[in-house]
Amino acid sequence: MILTYILILTLFFIIIFFIVRTAIVAFSMLTEVPFLPSGKLYKEAIKHLKIEKGDKVLDIGSGDGRVLIYAAKKYPKTEFVGVERNSLLVIYSKLLKRVFGLSNLSFHHIKVEDFDISEFNKIYMYLLPEFSDKVLMNKKDEIKKGAVILSFHFPFGSKFTAINNPTKYPVKYGNRKDNIYKYINK
Repeated sequence: MILTYILILTLFFIIIFFIVRTAIVAFSMLTEVPFLPSGKLYKEAIKHLKIEKGDKVLDIGSGDGRVLIYAAKKYPKTEFVGVERNSLLVIYSKLLKRVFGLSNLSFHHIKVEDFDISEFNKIYMYLLPEFSDKVLMNKKDEIKKGAVILSFHFPFGSKFTAINNPTKYPVKYGNRKDNIYKYINK
């Protein structure tokens, strides 16, 4: 009898989780920057950042935090920061951070336009090209010399690409293939 209640309660929480997650995705579709969950290929993309002890890594549009949570667990001596404009996703990310007990990770509810990116030497993005253009062109003077900027799946915007000539790399995870776009600020 108790096992039945535990099973029902577990199913209830699973259903609630998916309802909330669906609501977050649906809500974000009404914004300038929709939340598009990335598949597990981001694990391969993170390798291209070549993260080392002492790096400061920024995820612009950190969404549900999955990329940074993965990276913070893999590189515990590195500081990771996520900025996200969707408050529900930030709450969710902070909850997961606490569940995993990650002290090298923080999430901020802020528009990247209002966030100082000058202290970061690695920047990760999973943004539509128009928005990456808007961000990078407005923040180009804040980008640290030698900083690595990596865009997963989506190429950088046309204005940024025309000026900076980023490199495209194919990535593979299991049977899935995608591209990353990498730029090193000189």
